[in-house]
Amino acid sequence: MEIYGEELVRVKAYLKKDLRGMNIRQISEGLKISRNLASKYLDILTAQEEVECRVYGKSRVFFLSPRVPVLDLMKYSSRLVVAVSIDQEIVQANDAFLRFIGLVRNDVLHRRLSEIPSALVNNDFIPAHLHLAIAGMEITRELSLTTDTGDRYYTLTLTPTRFKDNSPGCILIFEDISSKKTVETALRESEELFRVLSDTSPAGIIVYQGMQFVYVNDYMVRLTGYSKEELYTMEFWQIFPPELQALTRERGLARQRGEDVIPRYTIRFITKAGVERWADLSSGNIMYRGKPAVIVHLLDITDRRQTEESLSECENRFFTLCGLSRDGIAIADLAGTLLYANDRFGEMVGPKPASDALANANILTLLTPYSHNRVIRDVSMIAKNSEPDQIHFRICTPGTGNAWIPGRAWDIVYNGAPAVLFTLHLTSNPAPTNAPAADGCRTTRPRARKCAGAAGPV
Repeated sequence: MEIYGEELVRVKAYLKKDLRGMNIRQISEGLKISRNLASKYLDILTAQEEVECRVYGKSRVFFLSPRVPVLDLMKYSSRLVVAVSIDQEIVQANDAFLRFIGLVRNDVLHRRLSEIPSALVNNDFIPAHLHLAIAGMEITRELSLTTDTGDRYYTLTLTPTRFKDNSPGCILIFEDISSKKTVETALRESEELFRVLSDTSPAGIIVYQGMQFVYVNDYMVRLTGYSKEELYTMEFWQIFPPELQALTRERGLARQRGEDVIPRYTIRFITKAGVERWADLSSGNIMYRGKPAVIVHLLDITDRRQTEESLSECENRFFTLCGLSRDGIAIADLAGTLLYANDRFGEMVGPKPASDALANANILTLLTPYSHNRVIRDVSMIAKNSEPDQIHFRICTPGTGNAWIPGRAWDIVYNGAPAVLFTLHLTSNPAPTNAPAADGCRTTRPRARKCAGAAGPV
């Protein structure tokens, strides 16, 4: 090729005289050479991508190529680029490749790939596929490389080319995708973690974009009775009752617009069978597959709500019965502090209603001083026993002075803590002050079933 060097330079210089292009006759006449020789020079320049040819009818027009040859582009690339011949000899390499292998250009050129001390190029894949690339096939493969700083990942592309002497070759382009790989791995692990947590969650989890569901976990299928395929065809507000659909639609779309929306509330939803259930709904904004979305967590609280309603009804009945009872009823904690007392209990122990006179009072203040220790001991015993205890209190009653009043006590749970329920029955003729033993308090323990209705709210 070197013997044509000067001639090729002359041809390119002559083509610059008319950027619109010249045919073979014009070039041969201008350079004073034969048409065959001019055609040969032009074919070489065309193969080297320095000259382009366009056909107009039967005439071929040649002009200088506006493109930069591939080998010239190599020096400007941040990728690792090396050009090899059909014999796997390195013809050219860019600066990025030389920095990577730690060698200078003169130590690399005209050496075989197998002689380069780098596992990135000295592997079995390149020799096995190089002939396919030289034959015209572009091949891409992902490679991994273990280094002192950890694993690195590269995309290798084998691209066919021709050199200035028109000989075939191949350009190897290595792109470092380690950062991309790390992000993809983290994303894949994050998605896997999300799906595991979602699929094992005892709550319905949905993700919607726009108006449609784009993700539904398995529990949501069991919760609503709809299949995933059915849910994916529904708009997100259609699982709620008709009277709530406008509200949920407005909130869902407002959240996607970035507006401030209440994040958690209790709401009813409708199953496929038409059964109405209650859910604790919480939602938040996320990015799902590169687009803004809303994730919704639906916790079925139907059973809990029914239990709370039943407990509330029981509590209301209990306090209603206490208000109607002719017996004095009070609840105290294990330290003796009154937590509740009905008006009848207040009438027994003082002239004012219990709500005024007994609020946060201690039941020991209703007893004569010398009976305190006995009552404290009995309250402690009651707390450890599941049977009602019959006890007598010596208290000051209106108009009668000190008197003994019979009653019973149960250990209960009130507002989540151990407590004692007292019931007192005031007879028309209270027992005289010396009726029981001189220590001021007497108890008996008849065996009886525990009264479940005496338990306060939990």
